Amino acid sequence: MTSPIRATVRRVVNPSAQAFAHYYLDPVPILRRVYSTRYRREVELIERELRQLSGEWRDFPQIQDTTGMTERVVEIPWVLSRYHQETRVLDIGTTNANSLYLRYLQGLRIKELHGVDLARRRFRNIRMHVSDVRNMPFRDSYFELVLCVSTIEHIGLNNERYLVNPQPGAEGDLATLKELNRVLVPEGRVLITTPCGLPGTHDWYRQYDVAGGKSLVSEAGFEHVALDLYDHSGLGWQRVSEDAPPAHAYQSGAPAATGVICAELIKAKTAIG
Repeated sequence: MTSPIRATVRRVVNPSAQAFAHYYLDPVPILRRVYSTRYRREVELIERELRQLSGEWRDFPQIQDTTGMTERVVEIPWVLSRYHQETRVLDIGTTNANSLYLRYLQGLRIKELHGVDLARRRFRNIRMHVSDVRNMPFRDSYFELVLCVSTIEHIGLNNERYLVNPQPGAEGDLATLKELNRVLVPEGRVLITTPCGLPGTHDWYRQYDVAGGKSLVSEAGFEHVALDLYDHSGLGWQRVSEDAPPAHAYQSGAPAATGVICAELIKAKTAIG
């Protein structure tokens, strides 16, 4: 498939249809020929990192040229390496999630793995719920672990590209975090990733700076256990310090985010008390 055709397909086919196709194409190397070289390299890199997971992932074990790759190359191994054998797990925004992420998650054979999304879809080993994540159909203190990969920044904004039309809300991210707090057991954890850089709210996504992200987490009744920052520059994705955080605009040198926050959250002690 030539580059002009690929570009046309990306414009015409909505992200939900793309996610569905990727779920079946990505695991089969010969079928990846329809992808660009950049995307094939990205899929192969994520696969390799997941195969080699040992302990909590924070960085590539060897220098990798990840120029032009999406933030998924760091988000996926970061989040999945922090699964600690919990038996009740909730994934947020499952329907359009990355195919390699979903297949690895399914392979963990979690006793109760639930997914929530406004877009309807079925998965093996995942109990799917069609629901607004700001008002979920679960009782208080039910889940031991909540996973939220690059989703919270879209809540309450224009989601027509995903073929859903949620109730608009300027503070959809805060409402979502408060709802995650409600359904989480007192000793539970949330693993969450968001775009990081020049802060602002746009048509279908928000981007946070480090201070804004921390403020949001605190206001929702959480505190950080871990916080890692990644920036796309030079050879691609590299872990950076809070003293030199990502500061770029969205899509300035990368296909999507050019910086990402990866965080592990627990309920604030005052909230538990």
